[in-house]
Amino acid sequence: MNRQGLQLFYNGYQPAGLEVLRLNTILYPASWNVYDSYAQVLKAVGQRQESILMYHKSLELNPKNKGAEQALAELLPDKK
Repeated sequence: MNRQGLQLFYNGYQPAGLEVLRLNTILYPASWNVYDSYAQVLKAVGQRQESILMYHKSLELNPKNKGAEQALAELLPDKK
């Protein structure tokens, strides 16, 4: 289902892809990967805050998710 959502999103069916990935987080709430994929497409459409929340959830489920750490570093303002 995750792959299908990503394929829809990146092949011209963004709204459908977003919805499939959103539903995937409901159906598989223990999967860090579904939150990571949903965060990725949210970021791509400019839904920054929602993307940040999903990346945080992905990291909560898998603290070793380096991709989520990198994405959050890009999304979050510099804290200097």
